[in-house]
Amino acid sequence: MDRQKLKNLYIESFGDSIEYTDYLYDNVYGDRGVKFIEKDGEIISSLAILPRPFFYAKKTISGAFISAVATKKSERGKGVMKELMKTVLNDFSTSQCAAIFLSPENEAYYKSQGFCTILNANLVDITPKEPFLKLKTVENSQEFHFIKMENSSKFDLVNLRSSMFSEKLFLLHKVENNKIQKVYDGDKYLGYFIDDKDGIYEYSLPAKYMDKVETKSGKWFIYGSGKSFTMARIINPFLLFDDLVCDKNIDCSIKIEDDFLQKSYCMRLKTQNGRLECDRIDDAKKVVKIEELTKWAMGREQNDSLFDLSTTLKEGKIHFTDRYL
Repeated sequence: MDRQKLKNLYIESFGDSIEYTDYLYDNVYGDRGVKFIEKDGEIISSLAILPRPFFYAKKTISGAFISAVATKKSERGKGVMKELMKTVLNDFSTSQCAAIFLSPENEAYYKSQGFCTILNANLVDITPKEPFLKLKTVENSQEFHFIKMENSSKFDLVNLRSSMFSEKLFLLHKVENNKIQKVYDGDKYLGYFIDDKDGIYEYSLPAKYMDKVETKSGKWFIYGSGKSFTMARIINPFLLFDDLVCDKNIDCSIKIEDDFLQKSYCMRLKTQNGRLECDRIDDAKKVVKIEELTKWAMGREQNDSLFDLSTTLKEGKIHFTDRYL
């Protein structure tokens, strides 16, 4: 694999600096994490795959995040990336990966491949407003891990990320002491943000308090509504659902159809000793498309062919196990 060719394609597609691109391909993605299609000695389409475990219904499950999706300008519109994506998804369907995630440039394009939006975000102008809330510096970076886990359990929490977050993501190697600020309204703990000499670049804080913490006007992504920010696609439902805590007696057989990969298979979900069991079966009458199954599993909508996930799986909402998504 010619790594420089991959870098050239990435720069053509995204316009990032040489230094930033070098760091991505030399330190983040690695050779095994990049898939590509070559034509006449040139790499015409490529994508990168990062492991991304996630927390779902009190269980940590294997997943992956697709990024750096790029196709040479002269080859766009010819179905090259769809061919590459089919290869990647087929490979993952036989691996220990339950679901795949990505941040879309074009939501409709990925919907045609079985993905659905699970997180929306708006780019919003924030103007500071006094009086500002009380802050407390975290002296020990180990305490950050406690803060992170505490916030991940709050369903009303809205995460906010600045426009400079992407570069910080890869350039930051660790969270240093004295960079984390806890936010309080009186004695009530609200969340945290991370600060450095360039300004604040990560929040985990209810959005209504944003303008009482930020001291500089700027544009920020506010999660919860707006454009598609993160899409998901179940790739192996047996890994996702098996052995989850279940508080109802369930016995549900479904046929899962995957139009993009042109295949189908049947699954039976059954409660056994307070947990779900998933088995492959030969046939089932109820038909569910893979995108419908994904929307249902991620809590985006109910489905008449499936049991009520919201009252069956405790803490069914998805959380990622690192803070970079």
